[in-house]
Amino acid sequence: MAISPSPASNTKPPLLSAAEALSHLLKNPEPVEGSELVPTQDALGRVLAEDIVSTVDVPPLDNTSMDGYAVATQDIPQPGVTLKVDQRIPAGSIGEPLKPKTIARIFTGAPIPPGADAVVMQEDCTTQAQSDLVQINSIPSMGQWIRRRGEDLSVGKVALSAGTVLRPQHLGVAAFLWAGRQRLERLALDDRPATCEGVAGRHLHGHAAGGRSGGTRCHAHFLAYLSPAWTIFCDCHPGVQRSGLCAGQ
Repeated sequence: MAISPSPASNTKPPLLSAAEALSHLLKNPEPVEGSELVPTQDALGRVLAEDIVSTVDVPPLDNTSMDGYAVATQDIPQPGVTLKVDQRIPAGSIGEPLKPKTIARIFTGAPIPPGADAVVMQEDCTTQAQSDLVQINSIPSMGQWIRRRGEDLSVGKVALSAGTVLRPQHLGVAAFLWAGRQRLERLALDDRPATCEGVAGRHLHGHAAGGRSGGTRCHAHFLAYLSPAWTIFCDCHPGVQRSGLCAGQ
């Protein structure tokens, strides 16, 4: 006669809750020793083993934080002054010195031309049809809407601290600073976004000769590090139009 197994022999321990499992895992973690050098493009999700110190100023030049007009405040003693637009400075371009009694059309991120000491946002100005004359409707204060050179990051300052879990925005900064290869110490969770936004424009280019362009940014590197997640998103959602960067380019 076959002997039936005892019910007790099939008894299994109860499942742990997520909180209990996490607590168990974190009780006795073993630190990872050593480090390795890897290319920046392979560093996503890794942990930085040493500080990365900036070798450049960010922004590299005084630039505007608003679309509007670069002006000399001495030319606008009261509201309603009308001045001639003498030049146009988009992001990624460097303008000429501001001529007396003129203003420069300027766009966010573009460097401030010599001779200008403020920016008047376009909402505070009135343009005249079929004319290069613009009426300034407010009195600008010196330095308004200007981001100073090195305001975000200056030479010699720590840009990324040891222990940082490297995400696309961190790798964009590292690539911008010509870090090239980072010393890393351990793997970390790979937290990729499900969606992201595509942008285009001259401000996506890399370093210009001598790093002088006010439009130089780390956006292009940032988008490049996001591209694997972006491609997955598009492949999983056939209803999304596959064009431009959305196709994983």
